[in-house]
Amino acid sequence: VNQTLADRYNWLESSNINVSEKLDIILKSGFITEFDKPYETYCAYCHGKGQFTMANGLADTEINRKGMTAPILTHLTPSRSDSFIFQKIENGGTIMPSLGHIVTEETRYIIIAYLRSLERLQ
Repeated sequence: VNQTLADRYNWLESSNINVSEKLDIILKSGFITEFDKPYETYCAYCHGKGQFTMANGLADTEINRKGMTAPILTHLTPSRSDSFIFQKIENGGTIMPSLGHIVTEETRYIIIAYLRSLERLQ
């Protein structure tokens, strides 16, 4: 079957995950006190902690300086649905490892909400 990359991942966009509802439940439960910790723990090593880019436009991280190709997430996430990001964290991608076995569902919602908050700061 000759599919484009976009066609292969269209199903990710079709899920209807409402991150704001899930995050409200998580925050009310007292599950998390430091909103940025999950991102720093699971994402920042490859995708960076800020908007610093290398000359090639990738995140300015140690792993990228050694040849990895991890983008700054807030350059990508505005065009992606919450469902897509949720599934990407869970299942990984071509280079990105699957984190579904170590990042809980609740933590994925928090990471997505944190990314959305960073987007608003841009």
